[in-house]
Amino acid sequence: METLRFELFQTLTSIISSYTETELETKVFDYLQSLDNYHDYELLKNHSKKLQNLKELEWLNSSQQIDITDFNDKIVLIDFWTYCCINCLHVLPLLKRIQSEFPTVLSLGCHSSKFSNEKSKCNILSALKRHLISNPVACDSNLEIWNDLGIICWPTILVLNPDGLIIGEFIGEVNCNYLRDFIKISLKFYDKKLSSRIISFDQKNKFNMPDKNLSYPTKLAFNSDENLLFISDSGNNRVLGFDMTQKELKFEISSHKCFEKSTFIECCMNWPQGIAYDNQLKTLFIADTFNNVIRLVKLDTKETKILCGTGTKNSIGMYDLKGGKKGLDQEISSPWDLKLMDKENSKILLIACVGTHQIWLYSYQNRSIDSQFQHLIWWKNLNIEWGSLICVAGNGKERNKNNAYPLQASFAQPSGLCFDDSHNCYIADAESSTIRIMNLRDGSVKGFVGGDNLDPDNLFAYGNQDGKGFEAKLQHPMDVCFLKNNYLIVADAYNNCLRLIDTKTKYCKKIFIQSPGLNEPNGVCVDENNSFLWIADSNNHSISFLRIDDIFEEKEIFLSRLEIDQSKDTVDSVRKAVLNKSNDQKFIAISFSFNLNESAENFWTIKVNERSIKGLFINNEASDKCCLLSNDG
Repeated sequence: METLRFELFQTLTSIISSYTETELETKVFDYLQSLDNYHDYELLKNHSKKLQNLKELEWLNSSQQIDITDFNDKIVLIDFWTYCCINCLHVLPLLKRIQSEFPTVLSLGCHSSKFSNEKSKCNILSALKRHLISNPVACDSNLEIWNDLGIICWPTILVLNPDGLIIGEFIGEVNCNYLRDFIKISLKFYDKKLSSRIISFDQKNKFNMPDKNLSYPTKLAFNSDENLLFISDSGNNRVLGFDMTQKELKFEISSHKCFEKSTFIECCMNWPQGIAYDNQLKTLFIADTFNNVIRLVKLDTKETKILCGTGTKNSIGMYDLKGGKKGLDQEISSPWDLKLMDKENSKILLIACVGTHQIWLYSYQNRSIDSQFQHLIWWKNLNIEWGSLICVAGNGKERNKNNAYPLQASFAQPSGLCFDDSHNCYIADAESSTIRIMNLRDGSVKGFVGGDNLDPDNLFAYGNQDGKGFEAKLQHPMDVCFLKNNYLIVADAYNNCLRLIDTKTKYCKKIFIQSPGLNEPNGVCVDENNSFLWIADSNNHSISFLRIDDIFEEKEIFLSRLEIDQSKDTVDSVRKAVLNKSNDQKFIAISFSFNLNESAENFWTIKVNERSIKGLFINNEASDKCCLLSNDG
């Protein structure tokens, strides 16, 4: 079957990529006509029938199980994806465009998990909300359908004709560029078999305008000079600046103003993440991830502009892997994190570009002090013209390959960066589940903690294990920050925890946090002024913090949460509480007369005899209960 699939895949992609628009329709018609007389038609037909097993899986974004045999009047598109994969995320805008342009096409998803953390229904639901995915998605958490069909790559998109036959298979991000044209022509070819009925499913993931609630915060940056904490509130497409001295929100960089007392700076972004602040220039740099640009925001004058990057592209997966053009002329792909550094009195941005699995550099010249320097002199005697954007590490292949020559090394979704005091850059390499180290003097890239140190193509060497160097196992780390005294803190996102690494011994251990814990933390940063470690607790839609001293004193660690909006609504429900006693336990039932925000978790506090019990509404469709246990019965 694999030979048959490869033959059809090669034939179709060759047709779509080789012919002009005027010739394409005829050639695709010939291809579709030939399938009826295909020499292995029965084999292809039986293979396609395996998709009927989708009805046995649990479906999200739908109130009912879905049986593809019910849609014999439709072209059906099935996207096999996993939410950790940047290539899958790059394809989403194309799929949404197809849904909008061809509403009679039935678009389905099949979430085939790579990491164990991605098998959780709750985590998949969070991913659907995070990326505004509204079409029905099947949970193939055990890869049953994936293996049965012999699929080997994320993403893979199958196209079915009205008879349920697989007529197209688009493997990988690049080949998905041909999908729209194929769908358009297939609709013409099968026109007589198709109906115009629009199929709608009962789903709740709709776009909400930004409000005062955080939504999937990702990256953080702390400015010690002004005691400011900057937050990438990614789900709301904004960046917030919180004044730790005044305990109030000071800056709101967004397309919509939500906080009355904040300084509002208008800026339209699409999933902002990495942020860096330069106190000397009073400038904030923002990685506007899915707009594929780096933005500059001057907080004193409210000036905003694009510093580098060309924005979104019509094609996906076809990227310049070298760079070297001026900032506004040079494309980059999905900048995820960035760090600012000084070199020769200049400002340099290192950028983790997840889309191409590389580290890029922008030579940001401060003209008031750098006029005597014509070029930036980088490692390996590389002269970089001021204001240019260039790749400095990574060959663009998604691997876990180390090399003394940085452009020969390979990364796998580098998602977090930090510097130590010894000219090293540590990289949270998410898909390889490793922490890598890049020397800022010569560019050499080495493995540090986690992953497989023997096979660079093994991106499945993940786990949840303490240990030294490669003995330790992480699961999709998203960020890393440096503590004084040679320690690293890692946001081990898919293990829902933080880890502490001793950079001298490479020993990595889990930091145990008392319940309730973290849910896919995506960002960490150090606040030396207040001796706090700040955490972007993404799936809990909150910013948490803990005392750094507690980590080393091995005390019981409890998280505290930052209250962004100090004017919280309170509801006096004393008269609505009903006390019930059963055996030796007391139960309190409380009814509320207000509606909860369905797009975010809702925190509550019940005060009982001067004590507080805090909890979290996990599912507002279920009946949440709080059991109060006391020593006196």
